[in-house]
Amino acid sequence: MAEEKDKNTKREFLKKAGYLLGGATVAGSAALAGCAGAEGAIGAIGPAGPEGPAGPEGPQGPEGPQGPQGEKGEKGNTGSAGLASAKPWSVIEPSKGVVAVEETICVGCRICESICSFTHSQSISPSKSRVIVVKDWLDPNTMDFVFKPAVCKQCADAPCLQACPTGAISADETTGARVINQALCIGCHSCEKACPYTPSRIKFNANGRAFKCDLCGGDPQCVKFCPEKALKYIYDEEGIAWTGHPTEGGV
Repeated sequence: MAEEKDKNTKREFLKKAGYLLGGATVAGSAALAGCAGAEGAIGAIGPAGPEGPAGPEGPQGPEGPQGPQGEKGEKGNTGSAGLASAKPWSVIEPSKGVVAVEETICVGCRICESICSFTHSQSISPSKSRVIVVKDWLDPNTMDFVFKPAVCKQCADAPCLQACPTGAISADETTGARVINQALCIGCHSCEKACPYTPSRIKFNANGRAFKCDLCGGDPQCVKFCPEKALKYIYDEEGIAWTGHPTEGGV
C-alpha cells in the first residue's frame, strides 16, 4: 500500500510540473510576441539649413594668345618735307655764299680747323672749329681712306633756322649765311637735330650755346689758308638756291 501511494504521489508531482512548464512556455512566447511589435512610420524631412559661405576664388587661368598685329602706318616725310609737314615752313632767301669742298685733293692737314678756331676763339682747338675734317674709311681691310672737310652748306631751306624756337638763327644781311645769335640761344639742340648732315654742322660751346659757320663775314679764312685749295668760296649776289639740303648736286 505504501509503495502504491508513493507512485501516485510521483504521478501527481510530474503532472503539476508539466502544467507549470507548459504555462511558462506559453507565457514566454506571448512576451516575445509583444516585444516584436509593428515598425513605426519614418518622420518627415526637416527644412534645409542656411547656405554656407562661398569658398575662396580659384587661381587665374592662363593668358590667352596675342592678337594679330595691326597694319603698318604710312611712312612719314623726310628732310625738308618732313619739317614742313610738322610746322609752318618759312620762305627764306638763299645764301649768297657757300664754301665748296673738293674732297679728292684734301690731304687731311687740318689747317682749316686750326685757322677757323683761331679766328673765332683765338685758340687752336678742333672742338671750337666750324670746319670738321672727317676721315672716311673706304676699305678697312686695305686701310684706304679719304679726308672730307665737313662745312656748313648754308642750306637753301635752312632746316636749322626753321627748327629754332627762339629765332636765334637768321640769315646774315650781307652774305646770307645762316648765323646764330648766342644771346637768344637757349641750348635746346633743336637746330642740331634738324641739320640734315652727319656730323651735324652745329656745335655747342662750354656754355651750351650753339655755333656754326658764318662765312667769316664773306671772307672765309679756311678757304684762304687751305694749302691744297681743297676749299673754295662761291658767291652769287642773286643767291645760291641750289646749295645744300635737299637739292641734288649741292656742294
